[in-house]
This record gives sequence, C-alpha cells and structure tokens, in this order.
Amino acid sequence: MRECWRRWNHNHPFVEILDHRRVGGTYEISVPNKKTPRNAKFGKVDGFDQLILARFIQELYFLHKKGEPPGGRFDCSLQGDLDPSGWRIVLVPAVPMFRKKPTSIHKRFTKSASGCEIGDIRGLLKLAIKKLNIEVDDSIFDEWWDEEDSIVEAAEWLEESLPPIPIPINFKSTKLISEDALGWICASVTEKMGSWPACCYEDDGATNLELRAPGRSGPPMRIRESLESYSPDPDAPRFRIEYRSAPQPWEEEEKSEFELLSKYWKGCLGEWSGEGDLEDKVGVRMRATLEAEKFQLLRGCYAVKLMSRNESGAKKGEYGYRLLVNERHPLFGDIKRNDGGSLLDSCIANATYEVCINNNPNPLDYSGAIFRVNRTKDDDPNVLILIDEGGKRRAPEKGWMRVHDIGTKTLQNRKQDIVSRAIHTQAVRNGLWGSISGRGSSSVSSWRFREWEKSHPNWRISCYGNLQLVQGPPGTGKTWTATRLVEDILRENPDAKILLCAKEHLALDHLANSVKEALGADEFRGLEVSRIVSGRRSEKGLVDERLDPFALGRSFAEEVLTASESISKKRGYRDRLGEIRESMVQKGHPAIWPSNFLKREAAVVCVTTADDAMLNLLRDARGEAFDYAIVEEAGKSYPSELLGAVAISRNTILIGDQMQLPPFEIKEIRRNLLRIFSTNSKKLRKEKSKHRELVNLLSDVRFSHTKWDQDSERYVPDDVENVVDDIKPWLEPFRWLFELFGKLNDYYVLG
Repeated sequence: MRECWRRWNHNHPFVEILDHRRVGGTYEISVPNKKTPRNAKFGKVDGFDQLILARFIQELYFLHKKGEPPGGRFDCSLQGDLDPSGWRIVLVPAVPMFRKKPTSIHKRFTKSASGCEIGDIRGLLKLAIKKLNIEVDDSIFDEWWDEEDSIVEAAEWLEESLPPIPIPINFKSTKLISEDALGWICASVTEKMGSWPACCYEDDGATNLELRAPGRSGPPMRIRESLESYSPDPDAPRFRIEYRSAPQPWEEEEKSEFELLSKYWKGCLGEWSGEGDLEDKVGVRMRATLEAEKFQLLRGCYAVKLMSRNESGAKKGEYGYRLLVNERHPLFGDIKRNDGGSLLDSCIANATYEVCINNNPNPLDYSGAIFRVNRTKDDDPNVLILIDEGGKRRAPEKGWMRVHDIGTKTLQNRKQDIVSRAIHTQAVRNGLWGSISGRGSSSVSSWRFREWEKSHPNWRISCYGNLQLVQGPPGTGKTWTATRLVEDILRENPDAKILLCAKEHLALDHLANSVKEALGADEFRGLEVSRIVSGRRSEKGLVDERLDPFALGRSFAEEVLTASESISKKRGYRDRLGEIRESMVQKGHPAIWPSNFLKREAAVVCVTTADDAMLNLLRDARGEAFDYAIVEEAGKSYPSELLGAVAISRNTILIGDQMQLPPFEIKEIRRNLLRIFSTNSKKLRKEKSKHRELVNLLSDVRFSHTKWDQDSERYVPDDVENVVDDIKPWLEPFRWLFELFGKLNDYYVLG
C-alpha cells in the first residue's frame, strides 16, 4: 500500500491511501469516500468523456515508464470535486475476499478480488469506460483487440471507436495546424534525448510543434514552434485530436465549455510534464524562501584588489589582497560582510583553507584562480595573504573572492532539488497546504481530521491529522516524546514504516540511539532502525555500528542465507547461495545491495533533512514512502529543510520550539527579500545566464502575486512590500504553523 500511496504522491493515477494496517487475519485499507458529481455541465461538454479516458491512458503510459508498477488487482474510479476540470480516472486497490472477509492484498491472494492487474490494459480500459458511462458493445470491444494488450493499442481503439478529442487553442496557433483542424498528439523525443509529453502531428513524420499550457494572459492552449525536431515515442499512445479556436462572438454556454476544456488540458499537461500546479503563489513562496537563504551567502563574497608586496607584507610565493568589505554588489547594493579576521577564523573552524577569485559576484561560482589562505596582515585584518601552492598561477589584479567550499554549493543545489521536487508532490499540495487551509473549516478537507481521530483513539498527543505539531522548549522531553510516538505507532501497526529526521547530525544520532534502545524490547523484536548518511560521514565510518545500514545489511543477509541452507541440499542451490554470499563483497569493498535491502525492510529510517539520501528518497522512479515522518529541531528549520520529509510521508509530526530561530536573522532575511524583489530587472536580463533561477522566480512572482487595478481594469503586479509580507511567515514555518494551529488549540505542548 505504501507503493500505491507513493505513486499517488507523484501524481500517477492512484487513489490516495489514507491508512492501512493488518488486523488479525485481514488487511484493512482506508481511502477517501469521494463520489464525483455528474452534473449537467459535464454531460453537455462535447468530447469531455473521451478526454478523461485519453488522460487515463496517457497516465498509464507514464506509470509503466517510471518503473515496475505495483502488483495486485485494481478497480477504476472517477474522482474529483465540484470542479470538473480536476476529474480523472484513478486506480483503487481491489481487496480480495475470503469467506466474506477482506484478506491480504498480496498478489498470490488476489484470485478472489475484482478488478484487473495493471498490466491488463484492456481490462482497465473496460472498467474506465464503465465508470464514464460510455456506451460500448462489449462483444465488439473484445473482438477489436488482438493478442497484444498494450497502451498503444488502447489509444488506437479510442481513435477508431470515439470522435476526436477536442483541444481549445488560441488564434495564433491556428496558423500552425492543418486546414481541417485535425491531427494527433503523442509523447515525443528528440535526437538529443529531450522530451515533451504532447507534440502535435499532421502525419507520421517529424514535428517541431509542442502543445503548451496557456500563457500569462490566460486560456486557451497554445502551440509553440520548437527549435528541436521531435519524433513520436514508439511506446507512447497517439491520440486523434480536433483543434478548436475561440468562438466569436462568445455565447455564454460555448464560453463555459471552452474555458473548461482549456483548464482541463492545462491540468493534464502540467501533470504529464512534471510542472504540476504549484508554480502559483504557494510554490513561489517556498522557492522565494530558498532564494533568501542563498542571499545570506553574499556576506562571504568579497570584492578584492591585489596589493604590492611592500604594501601587503607578502613574502615570496605569497599574494596580498585587500578585502573591499564595503564594496557594493552590482545587483543588490550594500552587503554587510565580516572582516578578514572573521573570515580566517571561519576557514580554521571549518578546515577549509582554499579561496577562489573570479569576476562573478555569485558566491557559488567556483571557477577561476584557486589560492590557499595563509594569514592576515598583522596590523590590518582586511589584508589577506594567499599562497599559490602550485607556483604557476597568475594572480588576478581584482575580482570577487569566496571560500572554495564545494560542500556549501552541493548543499544549496541539493536544497534546490529537494524543493523543486517536493512542491509537486501530492503530500505537499494536500498534506501540508491542505492541512493548513483545512484547519477549522467546514469544507471537504475537515473530514480528514475527524477520520484520523476516529482511527487513532489512543493517540498519545492531543492533535490529529496528516500534519501535527509538538511544541517544547529545551529540556522538556522532545526526544523522549518522539521515542514514545515511535513505540505507539509500531505497537498499533507493526507493518508501519517511520522516517526520523533532524536538521543536524548530533540531534538525529541522539534520537536514533534512543529509538534503537526502545525497540530492543521483546515486543518489537525483529524491527530494525537504519541510520542513513552520505558523503564524508559515511566514508569516515561515523555511524554507530548498531545503526549502520551496511553492517546491519550484511548481518541480515547472512542470517537469511544461513536459514536458506536448510531448504535444500542440492548442489546447484548451495552453489547459488555461495555466489550470493560472495557478492556481498565486491573488489574488496562491501557491496551496496545488502544495505539497500535493509533500508527497504527497516521499520525506522533516520536521515538528516537535507542529506543526499533525502533527495534519493524523493525520486519518482525508485523513491520511498513512509507512513509517518517525525522531524525534530523543526523550530529552527527553514522550509527547504522540512519539505523533503513532508513530501514522502502520509503523516508528519513536527517537534520543536518556535523561539529557536533568532529574530535578528529573520529580520535580515526579510530585508534580503525586499532587495531581491526590488532588483533592477534590466540588469538581470543582461546577465540572465548567471541568475537564471532568480529571473524565473521574479517572473513567477509577478504572475502569482497580482491585484485588481480599478483604474486600468486589469490585474497588475502587487507591491513589493505586500509580496514580502505574504512570504515572510514561510521563513519561520514552525512558528507560523504554531500560531495558526494555536488559534484552534490544535497542537501539543510539552513541559
């Protein structure tokens, strides 16, 4: 069920799994009880049925493309809300029955289940057709298919049996299509391995026409001429389409249908291309906080000027540089920087002594001349003495200098990747933002909290739902509470999988050891705790051997192999076991497969919030999913350090103290945001290649944060102050959530 939830989380066509557990000899799952209203608006829109069906076929294609789909049998359901633009066919696990009781949904027990396996494309298509009430003769439908049961063939049947699928396009795009306004679309690839999920074709040849979502001016869809030449993906379905341009003059009913089709196509294309719908205000807020974090690094980027040896006191083989601490940044103006003495102290504390000098004021650009920091001038801390250890480098006369810290760049890139992936997951859309917007409301969202409370009657803390807060100052037992929550979860559901996180290694190691000790009790026998680290900590062996996935994986694999020896004494079988045992060591080093095996089997996985392992857990194709995430130190974490855990867990518990982030730092970051959003756009455009992420963010801010102007009767960009005030709460997510939930008395206080 976690795999089904993970696929739903990555926007594949699955129903959301709210809960799952083994109860005696049965396996219970809980899913939303949503029945899509079939109103008159739905029935009147010509071609909407086959559009929903085509979306389902296309999403099955992407599901198979992303790796082996979940096993078991599935029914189809039409789900959505009052707005038909969000309706889609989803797969619902078909729990098999044995003696009128639901049993395990494992593949070997599914013979008595209804539904179809995901590989049965014809069967799934028939179920979807039934849900859409499309009239099809079953005998003709079955005769049409040959022995090949494929997604491509499903699209061919759709083309042969139903009218073309309507696509509303803008007037400019009509110049790029055929006179009869007919064609077909298909997921396509370029010779350079580029791809686009919906390219437009007139025949079987190549094309450079991409179907694109509406522009900033609004619907309908548009066709863009690409510089690349595309060819159809041979495994992708091809859909026969009919282009429709905006009717002139507008009839109210035609306008409504046209806008509905445009909105539905925009949602389809967003899901297929991975862009989702969080490039709106919520997504912009999260990306802006990350940009504000990166802005802090500008304090460590100095304008420098080469000095003469006599003036600097540099010796042979040394170079003296004057740190121009008060030099204005070309984009952001005045930057508050530390002096050279503080810079040297930082180098010593972090054991990072190399600096890089180039002409780019970007603190993360490490191309250029590399030198080693030696000392500062005795009577002037802003004169830095550098050494060229190779002795062959020409010292630049001037430029921008920063500490050559690859770790900082790697961390920022990783955070960027975590945020960009997390904001497109359903757990963040519905779990994080849905929990926030649904608190205290009488809308559809609020039923989740009631259902959660009903299914967890003995929950230790007095808060419920997919997102929960536990607040406590230092010394109030946050680690003790987190450990007891792990025990409660595994006592209630031994099959649960839990993610433990903290911002810093020391805090996580303390929590992991506490949980490991607690799970040593007899009632939890066989449940493992795995502490995942990457980079230098892993290489240096700084993980407790009791928690090390490599050591535990080898031990676990050895136990399984030893137990397997009693199954058979045949030579071939014994030889195969011997080969598996030998494969645990490859070229003198431990193989990775035993540790990966343990990571999948461990009941509790521990990882810091911005570790490379967190990014791997987030991946669509081979990622992971957890029933619970418990995040310590949440009070001093930025959004980029919380989103990863939220994005891969059905339920998230944030534990922290809302007073942990210092107020002066938040004030400074707010000032940074003001400067970011007040940046001279002309200067940015001139150097777009150096500031691409910032350019894209500012463009999205102008689109997402708008207000209605009465004088011009149109939407205009909001004031910078208002934009920053809207984003500011996200700089301290735990404090903001604490205040928001506190109004409803919906958090738990320790102490």
